[in-house]
Parts: sequence; C-alpha cells; structure tokens
Amino acid sequence: WSYHMGLVPLLVLLLLSFTPCGDAFSLDRWRRLRKGTPVPAADVPTRAHGMGRYLVWMGVAIPYVMAGLSKLRNTGFSWWRGEQMRQMILATVVEPMHFQFDLAFLMLRGPVWLFDLRGIVALATEVTFGLVLVHRLARLVLPALMAGTHVGILLLQNILFPDLIAIQAVFYDWSPLARRVAGWRRGRVAAAA
Repeated sequence: WSYHMGLVPLLVLLLLSFTPCGDAFSLDRWRRLRKGTPVPAADVPTRAHGMGRYLVWMGVAIPYVMAGLSKLRNTGFSWWRGEQMRQMILATVVEPMHFQFDLAFLMLRGPVWLFDLRGIVALATEVTFGLVLVHRLARLVLPALMAGTHVGILLLQNILFPDLIAIQAVFYDWSPLARRVAGWRRGRVAAAA
C-alpha cells in the first residue's frame, strides 16, 4: 500500500540527480580527471553547489511544514492535546508491529501533560521546520528535534522511519569532522610507516 515512507529521500535523490553536488564522487569529475581536463577544487564552494544544497534542504523542509499544516487543518489545534496523543499512541501500540518497546505502556500511565508536551514539540517542530531554509540556528536545532521526534515515534509507537532520521544530517556541515578523520588517518599511516 502507498505510504509516505521513503518519499522524502526519493525527492532528495531526484533533486541530487539534476543539481551539481558531491563532485568528489561524480562520474563527470572522474571523467575530466581521466582526460586531464581541469576540475574545480572539491573544497571550494560554488553558487551552483549552494543552489543544489538549498534545493535539497527545500525537499526535506517543505514536506515537514506541509505535514504540520495538514495536522492543523484536519484536526485543528487539538492535535497536540494530551488525550489525542494518548489515543494515537494506544492505537499504534495495540497493532502488531516490527518492534515491541514497552515504553509506550509506561507512558500511557503517566500524566496527560507529558502527552501535551510531546504533541506541542512535534507539531511546533513540523510547522516551523521551514525556518531551516533561512536561519542558521534553526538548521542546528530543528533537525535534531525532528530526529528526536522520529526516535520518540519509534520508542512510543513502534514505527521506524530510518530515512527521516538519517536525512536530518543534510543540514549539518560535516567538513570539520571529515578533516579531523583525514588527519587521524594520515597520522596512523605515518606512524605505521
């Protein structure tokens, strides 16, 4: 049956197919190097690469905003209310799923304000996720909150969205970590020689 699992990564892959990105791994770069023609430096950002990255960000952010707005449109502001959240969690816990975490049963006995808090955070994160397109602090905070929301869905509702957890990494700059790993590897190679 048709479900939203995998649609956001599919959209991102389509965007990556038609935008310049990841030149270090591209066939075009490899072909140019093999022919001896000049290639741009891999660590120098270009406007075209920035546009590709921004389109990927849009491909992730817009579906989240639309999901949050559809919750508000279909259910109203009561979507985040504790009793509504409790019913959603209970409905998914009683269905047989791939995972069987008992955290949901413990939480169902908890106070309603815990469900209120979970619902408010999830809805606010989805509705405001579009801010990652225009604000640096939002790019640091909202993807981590969204990944946490998906981990919470796994633990409380036994529903795994590995693609939506992992795709949050596109909003972070991993180049300092890559440089650190490269330096560590060079040190190990030098020590072994």
